[in-house]
Amino acid sequence: MSTLGLAVLFFFGHSAPALAGFSDAEIAEITQRMEGGFDQCANVDATYQIDCFRRVYERAAQDLKGQRLQADAQKSMRRTAVELKRLARAYVDPSAAKIQVAGKTVVAIRREALPQAAAQARRILQETETYLLRGNRQAALHYQRIASVVNSSKVLIRST
Repeated sequence: MSTLGLAVLFFFGHSAPALAGFSDAEIAEITQRMEGGFDQCANVDATYQIDCFRRVYERAAQDLKGQRLQADAQKSMRRTAVELKRLARAYVDPSAAKIQVAGKTVVAIRREALPQAAAQARRILQETETYLLRGNRQAALHYQRIASVVNSSKVLIRST
């Protein structure tokens, strides 16, 4: 388990009551899958990272689908993925090859646009984190766990 995952478990403990919707274990599995995706994205060239992160958020939205209590988190993950896709497409480098990360195709951003695109991506992720922290009170613990992972992804986005 990653350092972030251990910190989340330490901070939130093991005895959080299960909520209607996804269980604590299911949320832990989803956030661990997100962390694993972010780790993979951190290992690709910076020009591919934003679109790679989009793929992680798309998967998280899929994973959160179907539970009313986490519907707002699912919508937030989907919105984040859409915004990151829009951002990647706005700055796409048509001369760069598309690559595969975990079986998903990602595109590169023009290197000269990377600082601006990375700053915009961090703002998108900050909005997502804020939304989750202010979200559904019944699912507050789960939303806080997801927000913690979103926060960790902001520092992984390189601008060079």
